[in-house]
Amino acid sequence: MIGFMLLRGEEHKLAVRLMKEAMLEVGRATCGEARRGVVLARDTEILGRGYNGPMPGYWCDTAICGSRCTWYFPKAEERAIDDARKRGHSLADAIAYCAELKNGSRHFTPGLTSLQGMLYLSKFGITGFVFYAEDSRKQERLELYTPYDINIIAQERISQEQAL
Repeated sequence: MIGFMLLRGEEHKLAVRLMKEAMLEVGRATCGEARRGVVLARDTEILGRGYNGPMPGYWCDTAICGSRCTWYFPKAEERAIDDARKRGHSLADAIAYCAELKNGSRHFTPGLTSLQGMLYLSKFGITGFVFYAEDSRKQERLELYTPYDINIIAQERISQEQAL
């Protein structure tokens, strides 16, 4: 069973602040399909930041997006790890704050690419993932998931895609 923790009180205030930082990274993203931003933090300290999109001198071409982006362009998670390493930070026990825009609006359910990026981050010691969610009344909230939860969700998405 997948479980998430709804953030409340001081944890919620901190998560809101860090998700705003992740949304700033989304603003730097240049991907034509889905713009993503990631902030890696431990307690109140930002360890690294990243966004998805082509390296300087390259461009985003949505006609060949999947193959090109998968192999050649850094993902938000990779840039955030690189940024943390350049700053000399360990990622042990850090939390990833992940934001995504699709078609100009906030995307609430992480796509498979986002889930794979989160699983990649867990290899570096990330212990939690925060992202926006919507409840049944369309109210926005922040949810915290463990790497185990993300792995289960990714497996379910893969099964769903294979069934199509």
